[in-house]
Amino acid sequence: MPTSKRYRTSHLTVPDLDAPGAEAELQKAATELGITVVDLEGILKLGQTMREIIEERGLTPPQVVAATVNLLGDTIAECVDPSQQIDVISDLHQQLLAHAGIRPN
Repeated sequence: MPTSKRYRTSHLTVPDLDAPGAEAELQKAATELGITVVDLEGILKLGQTMREIIEERGLTPPQVVAATVNLLGDTIAECVDPSQQIDVISDLHQQLLAHAGIRPN
C-alpha cells in the first residue's frame, strides 16, 4: 500500500472529469487540498472505477460498506503513524457525516 506523506482534512465537491471547464475546477480543488491535479484525477478515477465494479458485480450496500471499511482500516493501520490514527479516524467520521448531509446533535 502507498504511504502517505501527510494527512489533510477536507470535503470538496469536484466536477466530472469530462465536463466542460472541469480543468479550472480541478485545479482549484487540488490547490485547496494541497495536492496536484494529477493526484486529484487519480483519486476521482479510483472512485469511478470502484463505482463501476460495484455496479458490474451487483454488490449490495452492506457489501460495499464492508469492503470500504476493510480497505480504510488496512490503509490507516498500514500507512498512518500510530500517533495520528485516532485523528484520522475522527476526521473520517466528520467527513462521512458531512458527505451524507448529517448534522450531529
